[in-house]
Amino acid sequence: MNTPTPIQNINDQPTYHFWHSEQEYFIYCGIEGGDGDNEPRKMYLCKPKLQNNVYVPNYVVSLNCWQIKAVNDSDMREGIESLFLPKVNEYLAALGGGGEDTFPITGSDLEQYNYVVENSLSYNNGKVSLVS
Repeated sequence: MNTPTPIQNINDQPTYHFWHSEQEYFIYCGIEGGDGDNEPRKMYLCKPKLQNNVYVPNYVVSLNCWQIKAVNDSDMREGIESLFLPKVNEYLAALGGGGEDTFPITGSDLEQYNYVVENSLSYNNGKVSLVS
């Protein structure tokens, strides 16, 4: 099991890390705007990028949270599963690989994550999905 890279410049949002074909990826929900509004704005799939001695997000896939909420305002999981995760998995599938890699190994490996998806994502055989 690899150790997740600490990521800077994401407003202290927790991150969900997994490895696909020996590349580390992470998902987080961006909180944006300096007006004290803590509403989530976008969900991101990123790779860590070293910049000035800290790791910051290298954005790969994103989706606006209003689009996720539009699917079913009372169940964010439905929008995440039907809109965001297919985009993530399409990207991962295009890269190939994945094979028998699994994440998480145990529930304790999900030491980080945020918002609605807390303890609900898994990576298995090259795809990210929501845990029931």
